[in-house]
Amino acid sequence: EEWVLDEEVPLHEALAQDLKRQGPAAMRAFRTAMKEGVQPLHSVKLCLVGHARAGKTSTLRSLSGRDFNPKQQSTHGVETKSCTLDK
Repeated sequence: EEWVLDEEVPLHEALAQDLKRQGPAAMRAFRTAMKEGVQPLHSVKLCLVGHARAGKTSTLRSLSGRDFNPKQQSTHGVETKSCTLDK
């Protein structure tokens, strides 16, 4: 059975389209991963969801090497951030 996305595009076609959109480096990485079975991970996306005052912002601060702030204000709505982490 063939996997399909919401748009009913076969998964292999959606993958090919996405790799083309990302460019030659993505295609090379995909081919390397398929050949060698592994590919270094250079980025991740993290989504923290939870109740108010549960510590989501403090967890993110800790992951990025920043100190705990006991006076941290609540985040209202959605907040996005990018950060670079060392190995």
